[in-house]
Amino acid sequence: VGTTSNRIEVTRELAFTNNAAPQAGEGAEKAETDLTFDLVEASVVTVAHWQKVSRQVLDDAPALTLFLDRRLRYGVQLAEESQIVTGNGSGSNMSGLLENATSFNLDVTGAPKTDVIRRAIEQLELADWSATAILMNPGDWSEIVRLKDDESRYLFTSPRAATPPQLWGVPVVPTNSMPSGEFLVGDFTAAAILWDRMSPAVEMFEQDEDNVQRNLVTVRAEMRSTVTVVRPSALVKGSFGE
Repeated sequence: VGTTSNRIEVTRELAFTNNAAPQAGEGAEKAETDLTFDLVEASVVTVAHWQKVSRQVLDDAPALTLFLDRRLRYGVQLAEESQIVTGNGSGSNMSGLLENATSFNLDVTGAPKTDVIRRAIEQLELADWSATAILMNPGDWSEIVRLKDDESRYLFTSPRAATPPQLWGVPVVPTNSMPSGEFLVGDFTAAAILWDRMSPAVEMFEQDEDNVQRNLVTVRAEMRSTVTVVRPSALVKGSFGE
């Protein structure tokens, strides 16, 4: 969602007891639902980095400009993703998804990773949500897709098949933003809002410190955004316990 402000205020759902029911008859009192919430504020975070290069290199290697643009832009997007997932809300950090998610609370003692994820999906379903994605570390996902039966046949896919990452019918997003051994299952559309204040932008500056004297150019990439979790029960976080 786009925003023109540097600070966001949203309503966060704390609890929802759905008492909706058929009316007993004309004139009868209708059911009252219990919905509690509070207001949450989030500051827009600036994610940025820079690199100095010589004017001669930029002039002599035109492709370098495009390379720097793409690489620095990608860098801020990676940092933004990390903030969205694991930001702890302290200082200038976002209060990310893991910080606000509901803890996994079903018994999975001794269960394999696949069963742990299925039970996390179950916890979401018991709270009347539908899982739209599963986030986990690439190492954990690699371990799952390498599972074989007693005849050394892969359980999930063939090494020759371009199969989209998926578990229990839910898309899997392998990302280094997730710590190894942990997972996040959620109805992400219902759970959180990503606020975009400024899309990634790359700019070059010659008038910076001693750039003129040294014939240097400062290349800066930055973006501004934040995330707000409005329904914590729509996110379930946990660990595989291994």
